[in-house]
Amino acid sequence: AALLERYPNIRVSNSEEIRKLAMQVFDASFATAQIMVYVAIFVAVIGMACALIGVQTQSVKEMRLLTMVGTSKSELIKSAIAQNALIGLFAVLVALPLSFAIAWNLCYEVNPRAYGWSFDLALSWQPILVPCALGIVAAILSGLEPLRRSLAKTISEPLSNVA
Repeated sequence: AALLERYPNIRVSNSEEIRKLAMQVFDASFATAQIMVYVAIFVAVIGMACALIGVQTQSVKEMRLLTMVGTSKSELIKSAIAQNALIGLFAVLVALPLSFAIAWNLCYEVNPRAYGWSFDLALSWQPILVPCALGIVAAILSGLEPLRRSLAKTISEPLSNVA
């Protein structure tokens, strides 16, 4: 009250009101960050699917050759699934150090500059293993349709059209 009398143009707030406003800002920034995560995942899935479609499309000639030398359809499927799993594993192995670098940057660079505080980065493998496994499974699943198309072309096209 004494401050308001002395300085009538100022606004005085209690700490609870300031805390509520700060929490609203944090909630909005975390909601925005979550949306950015979903967009990044969507873009990564589309990119992986496009890469696998390209790999499987280019392998029609190889599949024809392998079929001619006696490779069974099930062996071709197993080989293609193994290729897709390796592509997914490679993507996960590339993504892990990048995501750790981003987390470090957020904890020790962005938060102190933006909010004036930081927290220690604690790495735990349990929350990381599920997204890694999902990434590999997504790579395998996204390669199944291009694989089906490649196998259909391999079986249905005459040899003169493939060369």
